[in-house]
Amino acid sequence: MKGQITLINLIKDGIHHLEIASELNFPEDGIKILEKLFRSAYECLINFCYNNPHNQVKLFELKEMFMLDTPYDLGKNELLCNIYKNNQELLEKVDLQTFNNFFNLIKSRGRRAGLLNFFETIQKLDESIVEKN
Repeated sequence: MKGQITLINLIKDGIHHLEIASELNFPEDGIKILEKLFRSAYECLINFCYNNPHNQVKLFELKEMFMLDTPYDLGKNELLCNIYKNNQELLEKVDLQTFNNFFNLIKSRGRRAGLLNFFETIQKLDESIVEKN
């Protein structure tokens, strides 16, 4: 988990720099490098929790940080889906705040596949329907 802590801290402490770079009209190449860096960090975390209930629980404990609204989806929605995917314990813990977070993103940004996939993820457990969600 040590490597993942570094990636989590990078996302938590650094994602706002991408917004600042855009606002200050940084060169497009620099912004693309930052986007690639954060996309890679999310991909590593997705791989860390993919089909691994123990690691899913570890990242679930940090879900509030991943749900912070940023204008960029560099993998956070996919990560949140993978945190819950096929994990009955976590699917039973889907709360109204998490649901409303995605619902509000859909209202403000439109019906995007990455956002809609979350609702599909929380409704299925190994291809079975989760009645509670």
